[in-house]
Amino acid sequence: MSSNDEGSNIGTHFRTDEDGTVLNPRIMARVARLLRWYPRDWRERYGEEFEAVLMSSLSDGKGGLRLSFDVAREGVAARLESAGFVGRTAPALERARASVMTVFVAILGFLTSVAVLLFYSKGWQRTPVLEADHKAVGVLSRSKAAHAYSQMMSSPLHRRIQLAATRSGNGNSPAWKALYRFQTKAMTDLNNSVAGRVFHQVMSGVHPASGAPVVLSDIAYFVTGVAIICIAFALIHLVSTAVRVQWRIDRKPLLVPICFLCASAVFFILAAIAYRAFQQIPPGEPAAWTSFRLLLEGNFRFWSPVVFPLCAAVSIVFAIIGAPKLLRRVDYAPRLYRVEGFLAVSAAACLSIVLLSTIAWVATLTVQAPDFLTSKDGGPFGTSFLPIFLVAIVVMIGTSAIVVSRSARCIRIIRAV
Repeated sequence: MSSNDEGSNIGTHFRTDEDGTVLNPRIMARVARLLRWYPRDWRERYGEEFEAVLMSSLSDGKGGLRLSFDVAREGVAARLESAGFVGRTAPALERARASVMTVFVAILGFLTSVAVLLFYSKGWQRTPVLEADHKAVGVLSRSKAAHAYSQMMSSPLHRRIQLAATRSGNGNSPAWKALYRFQTKAMTDLNNSVAGRVFHQVMSGVHPASGAPVVLSDIAYFVTGVAIICIAFALIHLVSTAVRVQWRIDRKPLLVPICFLCASAVFFILAAIAYRAFQQIPPGEPAAWTSFRLLLEGNFRFWSPVVFPLCAAVSIVFAIIGAPKLLRRVDYAPRLYRVEGFLAVSAAACLSIVLLSTIAWVATLTVQAPDFLTSKDGGPFGTSFLPIFLVAIVVMIGTSAIVVSRSARCIRIIRAV
């Protein structure tokens, strides 16, 4: 070994395995990092053997990205199995706990999609009227009568009369009266034309959305409220049981999750208040991204389009953090998981009804307003409502399927205890 090689290894600690082979500290550090993917109980049982296998593979130059990916994948699977999310090796109560946690997160994901649809479909009742008005105006603007009206309003005679009226400064002057007669005649000619009569006939027969879309929307709205009541009752039951079981023994583990859940309840109430105010805003008002800028400029009339999605998102995030933390920190009895399982089944039934009602609502509404999904009035930044609807429906289908399967799993596990 040269002096340069000896100098480069000063201060470096090497380890040797059982047969005396010198191990590189970089390999040792990488093996330690890879082992962290696995849960502690797995490492205590199989850690030494697996460490030897990894050391041998890395020393032979076989430690590429594929090895790291395989180890990480198997480690995550081992953690999920140890926590009871998959498989049957974990204790029954751990599997029931994992099922309840998954149900909570899935229900909140479903409600997030519902909130997104409520936000972006605001004013959907007027969609048939707006769509008919847009089409009728387009046809009228391309007619000969509209062309004649445009020529009259841009003619030199109209500009002279308008200039004379402006210079007179008197609303009762002959110039203003002449301007009024000229504009009235131009509008009367447009209204009495064939295109004008057709336009007024079409608009007089258009009505807001009615019938099946309204009924289906009401069903989805009501059943969503029932699902929220189910999850609220489940959280209250979870907190009250934890306080009764754990508060006198050691209350420190309860403080953080209970604070998260209380904050979630406060933000949910604020979101509900903002949603009621948001519904009172007439259609056509600035959207959330524009309202945020106006709000910063001091226009507090636009507070609800900003506060509603913000508070709803914060409430859901706090609930997702608080409920699993509380479930992990308290040893609940099988009776609680039985109650939570039946509440999850009830919520799953509600979510299925909401999902079917939402799909049927959009299908029936597109009959009355064929361009409802593709018009560029309801989406963010001028996009159509269709991509938002498709993403929300996919999330709702996935989360409702998770709620159904995991609630059934929880009840099946508790019955076997």
